[in-house]
Amino acid sequence: MEKQSFINLVKDGAIDGHRNHGILASVTIAQAILESGWGSSTLSVKAKNLFGIKAFDDWAGAYTTMDTTEYYNGMRQTVSARFRAYNSFNDSIKDHTKLLLTERYKAVREATNYKDACYALKNCGYATDPNYPQLLITLIEQNNLTRYDSNTSGPISQPCNGDTYIVKSGDTLSDIAAAYSTTYQHLAQINGISNPNLIYPGQVIKINGSSTNTTTYTVKSGDTLSGIAAMYGTTYQHLANINGISNPNLIYVGQVIKIA
Repeated sequence: MEKQSFINLVKDGAIDGHRNHGILASVTIAQAILESGWGSSTLSVKAKNLFGIKAFDDWAGAYTTMDTTEYYNGMRQTVSARFRAYNSFNDSIKDHTKLLLTERYKAVREATNYKDACYALKNCGYATDPNYPQLLITLIEQNNLTRYDSNTSGPISQPCNGDTYIVKSGDTLSDIAAAYSTTYQHLAQINGISNPNLIYPGQVIKINGSSTNTTTYTVKSGDTLSGIAAMYGTTYQHLANINGISNPNLIYVGQVIKIA
């Protein structure tokens, strides 16, 4: 199968996942490419499983057993595993989206760019290959997959008063921000949008002004200032500055971080 033909098979489901749930389409397409070998792997041909999703005890559907490569303590090993089986590629894409909507993959959904999302997948335990993030990033960049993250229906048109904008199907917060010569981080902040990848048609976006409430975040075990900043579409330098943090690498569990 030609590369663009395969991309065409999976892009619509990936775009739906982005529009409806904030999962970057570029990352979903790259995962499908990597995990299925452009749709040529035995698992994708035999079981229509594009993403290498395993069938654990909580899976009640059909499955197939195959050998796979895993990394344990940095060592490559071949093991036998059960994988979910589907009736179509579309079913596989829908199940992949469902998996990434679980709490475990919250960081993937909240990533504001494809590189952070790729590393979040690895950190959340999707794959054991230490090179997994870079493999995805390379596929995204080589195949210009980010074009599917901005699948807009047309150019953004500004309203007469310039104070608000009503979201249309296909809009992204980045595109709206560019049309008004501002940043998506600013729009997310003043509109109280926690996930800049998730906006919906008909939503009224305030263009000018400031946030009405001060947003805060309470540090949990394993948090980093960079990770918190990525969640809210800002930078760790900004958070360190407004919170008086002299060492951005030193935050503690229970600390209340002011976001805006």
